[in-house]
Amino acid sequence: MAPAKRKHTTNLQIPINEDVTVGGRTFKAGTLLNTGLDVPANSLVPLGMRASFTKGKLRFGITCALCHATLDNKTGRILEGAPNNDVNKAADALTMQADALTRPPTH
Repeated sequence: MAPAKRKHTTNLQIPINEDVTVGGRTFKAGTLLNTGLDVPANSLVPLGMRASFTKGKLRFGITCALCHATLDNKTGRILEGAPNNDVNKAADALTMQADALTRPPTH
């Protein structure tokens, strides 16, 4: 049986596993966070990221393509060498979320 074909996206969305409050705003479990990361059709990882399973460990890394390739929004075609302007938005969003999640509570 062949795996289902997945469409490309220029904005990988990640669901939140549990309720979390960030900067006074509460996000309910299941809320989708926009990352801005490009994912080619039928790919399991974002463009410019590699995953491998070595010695019993799942490892992730980044390649030059994370910043130096993007997807054509209409066709999903990978545009090598084109700047990935969404990566800055993704980095900002992930940094803010990580900062808020690791900040000690202010009671």
